[in-house]
Amino acid sequence: MKEGAILDYGSLIYVTLQRAKTSREAIHTMVDLLDTYGYASPAGESFSIADRITGEAWLMEFVGRRDEQKGVVYVARRIPDGMIAAHANLARITTFPRNDPDNCIYTEDVIELARKWNLYDGPDDDFSFSDVFNPVTPEGARFGDARVWALYSALTSDEEFESTYLDYAMGRNLSKRMPLWIKPKSKVSLDDVRELMANHYEGTSLDSRKYVAAGIFETPYRPSPLSWHYKGQQYVNERAIATASTGWNFIAQIRLFMPVELSTVLWFSVDDSSTSPRFPVYSSSKALSDAFHGFGEQDGVREPLLAFDLTKAFWVQNMVSNFVYFRYKDAYPVLKNELDTIHKNFTVKLQHVDEEALNLIQKGLVDEALTKVTEFGVQAGDSIHEHWLRFYGELFVQFRDYVTFEKRGKNSGSKWRMNRVGYDEEWKGRIVLESGDHFRLFSNKSPVEREKDNSFAPLPSNKFLFLFLQGLLCMFAIIYASIGSLCYWSSQRSHYLTSAELTQNFVLRESENGIRHVHNERWSHEKGLAFFDYGSHLSPRSAIISHHA
Repeated sequence: MKEGAILDYGSLIYVTLQRAKTSREAIHTMVDLLDTYGYASPAGESFSIADRITGEAWLMEFVGRRDEQKGVVYVARRIPDGMIAAHANLARITTFPRNDPDNCIYTEDVIELARKWNLYDGPDDDFSFSDVFNPVTPEGARFGDARVWALYSALTSDEEFESTYLDYAMGRNLSKRMPLWIKPKSKVSLDDVRELMANHYEGTSLDSRKYVAAGIFETPYRPSPLSWHYKGQQYVNERAIATASTGWNFIAQIRLFMPVELSTVLWFSVDDSSTSPRFPVYSSSKALSDAFHGFGEQDGVREPLLAFDLTKAFWVQNMVSNFVYFRYKDAYPVLKNELDTIHKNFTVKLQHVDEEALNLIQKGLVDEALTKVTEFGVQAGDSIHEHWLRFYGELFVQFRDYVTFEKRGKNSGSKWRMNRVGYDEEWKGRIVLESGDHFRLFSNKSPVEREKDNSFAPLPSNKFLFLFLQGLLCMFAIIYASIGSLCYWSSQRSHYLTSAELTQNFVLRESENGIRHVHNERWSHEKGLAFFDYGSHLSPRSAIISHHA
């Protein structure tokens, strides 16, 4: 970072968007701005640039100059029609054509500078921008290009792609670089991109949900930092496409068939791209929802990042995301269904607004059309903020205290049923394997042992005499208890209760030596009379039920 440089990553984007109309213009504008004002970020950058006028899409990568000059060294390549490209915190442009200005733009002295800085001494035709200025490392492949690998594996028609580049994605074979772009097996839809933005390597060799750090709720999320050491060896936590450490994310939908005022829609969200809802905002909108509006460093204001504020979408969406992380296996499917419903509803509403705004533009009422799309974006942001705050409450109620409350059928007496989570068999085995007998309750017998205990013991040889004596003892016990009850009840005033009185409070009082009083117990009743079922915790002596108003 040069002294006096003032343009950082965000500012460069904002200022360029104000000055350029096409992708090519944007590339030249960015270079001119950086040469004039300097780049204030310490690292190199990759930019995806597309426009609705030409329909072109470009990938531009640059690093700051090492000499006293301001500015950058860059290469930009046009993505061929029908192809898709991805990049993730790692330069991906390797060799490039130096005589094809329609499809490749670069700093004229890029190779000369690399030689001057002792970064390259090979032939010009073998010069690789990425390998010289941002050489891939095991960390770079695992944390960066692995995300490209996941996206390409999901979209390519090459069934061998995933396995072919797995060792590279895991940082084990850095010589087998992936192609800069691929041809997808079918046209990529908006829903496809949403799914890819929510990717955690599910179903691939890098899926981390089944390993011990995922916990009993099989979360793909891990605490930072991404790498850690144990006994002199380095290990990693996977850095998936969707990650908790996300400030904001969006999908830019460019519609070449629409007039310029309606051509681009940003599906915008804050926080994690897999757990946060996106709402549509036309690029021609003149205002935003207050929940998503704020001032940043480009406005000369530093936002208080640690000041909790429920009126801001960032905090509410973080609340939902962080709650789901810790009950992932149970809560994420519920959240995913909610996201799908929200996005489907917004898509339908967007189509209606498109029709109304297009009709206004065709009548020459452009200002009215812009008012229409602006109001739609503001209302969409307001509504999703309110919706997500309510949804947090619903998740909290359903998944609190390590239980899950599930809805019953319509004919059930209670609307909800509580389901205790517990462990699955795999986790039971893990716990026992790790802890041995630490958690074993030795008084508990095995099912086989309990079955033996429940079977009848062998009778004495004189079994008929044994049965006779056993029956005689039972008869004496019954007679004794009956006589005691009759004597006591005859000396006390009995107070029977009708079922209509059962809604009031009751007290169980034992005989004169009784010491236990039971309040607000649940009483059973039959034929208008109230009874109490003496539990094993109460004396089987006679008792009287007293009504207390």
